[in-house]
Amino acid sequence: MKKLLFALLSLFVINNVFAACSTSFTVVASPSGNDLLRVALTNASSATAATNQTAQSYVYWGDGNSTYIGFTGIFYHTYNTPGTYNISVTTSVLDLSTGTFPCKDSVQSSLSVNYTPCATSFSYSSSGTRVNAVANNPAGTTHMTYTWEWGDSTDITTGQTSSHVYPNLNGKYVILTATDSNGCTYRDTQLINMGPLTLYDFLTGTIYQDSAAAIPYPQYKIWLIGYNAASTTLYAIDSQTITGGATGYKTNYQFDSLGMGDFRVKVKLLNGPVSGTGALPTYNISALRWDSAFVTTHYSTYSWVLGRDIHLRYGIVTNGPGFIGGNVSAGANKGTKDGIPGMNVFLIDDSKKAIAYAVTDINGDYSFSKIPVGNYSIYPEDMNYTTTPGTATVAANNTTIANVDFLRSQKYRTITPNTTGISSVKADVLNIYPNPTKDRVIITLNNRPETKSDLAIINTNGQKLYQQSFNGNHAEVDLKGWSKGVYFIKIENDNINVIRKIVLE
Repeated sequence: MKKLLFALLSLFVINNVFAACSTSFTVVASPSGNDLLRVALTNASSATAATNQTAQSYVYWGDGNSTYIGFTGIFYHTYNTPGTYNISVTTSVLDLSTGTFPCKDSVQSSLSVNYTPCATSFSYSSSGTRVNAVANNPAGTTHMTYTWEWGDSTDITTGQTSSHVYPNLNGKYVILTATDSNGCTYRDTQLINMGPLTLYDFLTGTIYQDSAAAIPYPQYKIWLIGYNAASTTLYAIDSQTITGGATGYKTNYQFDSLGMGDFRVKVKLLNGPVSGTGALPTYNISALRWDSAFVTTHYSTYSWVLGRDIHLRYGIVTNGPGFIGGNVSAGANKGTKDGIPGMNVFLIDDSKKAIAYAVTDINGDYSFSKIPVGNYSIYPEDMNYTTTPGTATVAANNTTIANVDFLRSQKYRTITPNTTGISSVKADVLNIYPNPTKDRVIITLNNRPETKSDLAIINTNGQKLYQQSFNGNHAEVDLKGWSKGVYFIKIENDNINVIRKIVLE
């Protein structure tokens, strides 16, 4: 018995002498992604264990949490709030036969954990294929800049809040890059999942510019148009203004709360030319007229509609001596009383191509300039109305065609040329002189003294540069300081509506 006790005592002493523990570590702030208060601990501790013993190392993070860690590698922990934490690592050897610790060594280090100036995370919500994201900089750093990469080959967007519409429901990795004024940069990458869907009732698509004519940061007004079967009329259900990215080639859109029915979508480029050439107002898929637009039928509020793309139609560059103008009104009289403002008017050449468009002004007037010699159709477009185009021929000896006027009938839902308009004005009724001129023009009319006339001067781009009203039969316009070139004078009263070309030398 004495020999056995002596052997056990010897073994215990030998094992205790053999076991050795040494603790060493470093810990630093290491924010990553949404873990803005993350720290990284590198363990350099060591322990020597004998037979039937095991070495182990624990870290106590100072916030009530502890972690078993290995003796090599980097170990991470994220705190919930900023503060100063006492972090300790304990290295020990456990004797499995006795349950005792032949050795144990602990080291403590204090670390202040705070938000770095540029550390930024983001949160998001999704509705259909639309994602709304918000950047959060807890440090409250001012003069931050934020860029968003959406992971679908579209343009980068900027701003603390940003919204993006995807063409489908697949998940994407989104990267937020935050930079402060001192050059500190932080990136947060997250996988955006758009399912399970919380919204089923939506329509989405992509607006495509012509890649050769695409403008950066295009601004669009887009309309969702419904159909009322009871009144057999179209009506705008919803509209939105959206902005594309730097290259501008494609821009996604989405309408929510679609409901059941038949729908059309129309888009207009807002920061393109107001009149002349460029992108034209276009219905999906690529139609100029409402009656040629693609109709989407939505049968259930528990389904969605994808891929309702719109390829913008374009006019071609025009350069010529011609001018075509006119008026769209709701009655026989022209002018402010019955003129219809805000209507799109398309100019279509002999090959049936829309080469330009104009928008009627507050008086219902429109105009096209720099028109080459040729034959043209003029097509006012308005939802629910069937249009009969007007015609005009620009010839070398007849370059100014005014009074291509139209009447819109609410009763018959038609827009037709106004054949009762005055197409020519004799010299004894209207005279403009001198022409060409160097500094002024004089206008004389065969009017009654109480007749009120409106006068406007328009440049070759269709821009109204000057306007005035006068009573009687005489007016004079001072053109000193004006650039040399071709202008158009428009005179309108109860009896005439005419445009004449003048040349300033």
